[in-house]
Amino acid sequence: MDRERTIIIFPITSFTRVYRIRSNPRPFTIDTSRAKSNQPVVSLCARKIGITEYPSSREDNKTCDIYWHNVVYSDIKNVVGTSTSRVNKFPGMTELAKKISLTHSITSMQTVFPEEYSFYPKSWFLPAHLDQFRTYCEEDERKREEENSDKKGWYIVKPDEGAQGTGIYLINNPSQLKNEQQRMLVQEYVADPFLMADQLKFDFRVYGVIKSLNPLSIYVAREGMARFCTEKYAPPTSSNFENLYSHLTNYSLNKGHGAYVHSTNLQDQVKGSKRLISTVFHQLESRGLKTKKLWHDIKLIIVKTVLAMLPEVMLHYEHHFYDAPGPQCFQIMGFDIMVRDNGEPILLEVNAAPSLTIDHLMGGVTDGDYVPVYKVRSVVDEVIKIPLVRDTLLLVLNLLEEEYNTKG
Repeated sequence: MDRERTIIIFPITSFTRVYRIRSNPRPFTIDTSRAKSNQPVVSLCARKIGITEYPSSREDNKTCDIYWHNVVYSDIKNVVGTSTSRVNKFPGMTELAKKISLTHSITSMQTVFPEEYSFYPKSWFLPAHLDQFRTYCEEDERKREEENSDKKGWYIVKPDEGAQGTGIYLINNPSQLKNEQQRMLVQEYVADPFLMADQLKFDFRVYGVIKSLNPLSIYVAREGMARFCTEKYAPPTSSNFENLYSHLTNYSLNKGHGAYVHSTNLQDQVKGSKRLISTVFHQLESRGLKTKKLWHDIKLIIVKTVLAMLPEVMLHYEHHFYDAPGPQCFQIMGFDIMVRDNGEPILLEVNAAPSLTIDHLMGGVTDGDYVPVYKVRSVVDEVIKIPLVRDTLLLVLNLLEEEYNTKG
């Protein structure tokens, strides 16, 4: 088989063991001077596996084996000076994972492989596709009238630059657009989510690691996060479509709601607003959903999504390092997946820089705004993100198999 076309899907380890800090340091180094909010968890993981950390860069001007950055810096060629060093960002990935760029990549694949890419909702870029969106809505409304259907088609509007749920709203008619000239994405709203006994809408944050582009090597973490709304779900109507606590699963939105449940231990998280994917999979199995097939389909979505983005990612890399050998890039990605009531997974978004914080901001709502007061441990985040970062470091240093074989 042509190695340049090899796709490797390999789950990062299950994260069920407790690891002590390694007593004898390994001969590897990591620069976390630009890790920003990622620094606490990266530093912790580096200590656990015996990697020497330089939180303020190296005074001897020697290169490190790994550079952990919070964004892609314009001077990356000067900072990461050798092709043997690794850096945790691909140039251009942040832009390519934004809503409109991602949709452009996937819709291009949908024209060629419609069945293979049916996991992404029908979408329009605005303002470029405004006329097409209006035409679609008119035809859809006419079709519903012919079928004597009382149901309306609903759409979700997402600003291209938006994050953490900001600026998102629902509409059922193009006339409800707040700004027709704003750069944004409009998608058909998936109104039939799989619900459990609590009737709360939820989605999954699944973590993948792109280890390399050529050969393309993708690893998927077995553990991830399920994020729940804080008010019971009902299909959108003219009376409830503005209730985002029922329609959006974003942690940044729901943590300010009085019904948000912060879990202080793993026993509590079975009913928390953040849960482990493994926990929710057990809950789904009890309701008759075939989770082995679901997990298989989710991994295929991740691979197909990366494949759709791959040509542009490679062009960005070659453009960025056109005049010198570039470093070995890798990146942790977050894939947001919702499950429909028939068990079918749907891709909602891709996050090129998923949060790696492992705490929860306790606070309250003042004048309608959530005001954080103090930080507390988030057990769910710790169980997911510490092993994720730890095993990613081992992975890119080609130590993962050695580590787990040694642990027995």
